[in-house]
Amino acid sequence: PAHFFSFPDLKVLDMSSNHRMQGSLPAEAIANAKGSKLEHLSLHSMNITGQIPLGISALKNLTHLDLSLNRLYGDIPPELAELTKLQYLFLGRNNFSAGAVPEWLRNMTKLTELSLKASSLTGIIPDWIGTDLSKLKFLDFGENSLEGPLPESVGTLSNLWILILNKNNLNGTIPLSFGQLKSLETFLIDDNQFEGNADIICARKDKIEYFIADCASNPETSSDVVEIRCDCCTLCCHDQNATCNDAEWLGNQESIWENGYGRVKWEFEAGEISLLNN
Repeated sequence: PAHFFSFPDLKVLDMSSNHRMQGSLPAEAIANAKGSKLEHLSLHSMNITGQIPLGISALKNLTHLDLSLNRLYGDIPPELAELTKLQYLFLGRNNFSAGAVPEWLRNMTKLTELSLKASSLTGIIPDWIGTDLSKLKFLDFGENSLEGPLPESVGTLSNLWILILNKNNLNGTIPLSFGQLKSLETFLIDDNQFEGNADIICARKDKIEYFIADCASNPETSSDVVEIRCDCCTLCCHDQNATCNDAEWLGNQESIWENGYGRVKWEFEAGEISLLNN
């Protein structure tokens, strides 16, 4: 409802998972919400249609924005870059127009979690992901049409816990810099075109919690050739097995008020990654 955006002292608006609610975002009400104190806007898993209104830039105090799992279409508007306090941006699983990873994202330097899963992304993963978004703990570019190698710079993201890149067209080898990702607990690169080995990840002293790659041979052939050799993967897939790693890997999106709406853990179908235990 549009009138929620007129409440001057409202800080948290969470209407997520209301599947029966339909319609588009109230563009006029959002644009007129200048001076709003709203910090947390969660509208995921609804039936929202239309485009993200350009006036969303009026919500200057937002730190958390989740519009994922809806039916939004069109371009992802660059006006989102004006939300400079954003730490959490989830836009995945919509019907956005095909295009490159938005360049304006590099200015959102406070981001700790970014999900553009299944967002029709094309082109390469830009090098600035690892240089300009240095606070990232969670990065999900899975289920897109990205191609090319992994940037060495991603290996400098010392806070990175979750890296989801499966179901793309990425290629090359795992960069040596990835050996620096000491906090990494989930790494999904299956259903791509990688080659070589995963030794730089497997050399870690502690075992990575979830590591899935195309390290299995095709049982329908007599060949034992694999795309990537991995001695520490928790699951090995091959491109001809469409059901291997068919979990959603969406992560939990429900923030808990007792924790100040901050991240405590990521929950996946396979299990959870907790920040409290580390």
